[in-house]
Amino acid sequence: MFVDDKIVQFAEALCSAAELGPGHGAKLIEAAKQVATSQQRSWVSPHDVKTALRTYPHGKPDAVIAHALDYTEVP
Repeated sequence: MFVDDKIVQFAEALCSAAELGPGHGAKLIEAAKQVATSQQRSWVSPHDVKTALRTYPHGKPDAVIAHALDYTEVP
């Protein structure tokens, strides 16, 4: 599965904005890969990362996640 470096940086920025601890970026990318696979694609898009963050078990309030999604620049 292809994941562009910009997508990895985006996932890390989202995790930082959502105040998720270290290591969550890699887990978020894995979840985004599952989203892409469910769409029968061999590459991960920013939309996949956003979808994964919304469904990822992070334990953060929806408002924190919404803020991270609204204010993190999409590659």
